Amino acid sequence: MKKILSCMLILLISMTFLFPVYAVFENPPIIDDAGYLMQSELAELSEELEQIREKYNFEVAIYTESEMSKDTAEEAADDIYDYNGYGTGKNDDGIMLYICSDTREYHFTTHGKGLEYFNKNGLVYLESKVLPYLEGDNYYKAFEVYIETADELLKMASEGNPYNEKQYSTKYLIGVIVMCLLAPLLIAFIMMKKKLKKMKTAVR
Repeated sequence: MKKILSCMLILLISMTFLFPVYAVFENPPIIDDAGYLMQSELAELSEELEQIREKYNFEVAIYTESEMSKDTAEEAADDIYDYNGYGTGKNDDGIMLYICSDTREYHFTTHGKGLEYFNKNGLVYLESKVLPYLEGDNYYKAFEVYIETADELLKMASEGNPYNEKQYSTKYLIGVIVMCLLAPLLIAFIMMKKKLKKMKTAVR
């Protein structure tokens, strides 16, 4: 009997390694204390965020409050994330969009792998997508775009290619093309000047 129980225990332990481990998220993906969303909108966006969380095993959250809980939006966002159980893995991987309705301030706080996946260039790109809707007080659309862009950047990171603004910068591409065209001409001009200096010209 003991042998049978031991074999069953070993089998159960072995089976746990065959199945992927998914994070258990402690908080709902959206906490809207500022009251920007209707219940139907909150439910719709929460479902979209849950799908992204499960897809990438990565925290993507939104938190709004009417009165700022700290002196700055950055401090408030960081404290809410750090002390309320947000994040996955040992480094609490994730990103959160924080908004305070009273001061009309916002902040993207990133943690763990979020610092790499949503690097400086990635945050600039994310902000450029979301900010126009925040400025226009269209919070539902701002959250929707935030979710879509977060999904886009996480997909790039999961493929081993975190966002780099040079990949999307038209100015950068034009600059590369111009340099490729001008560099040979510049080299040829320098070489020609050197040859002309070496030439002996006739004098009176």
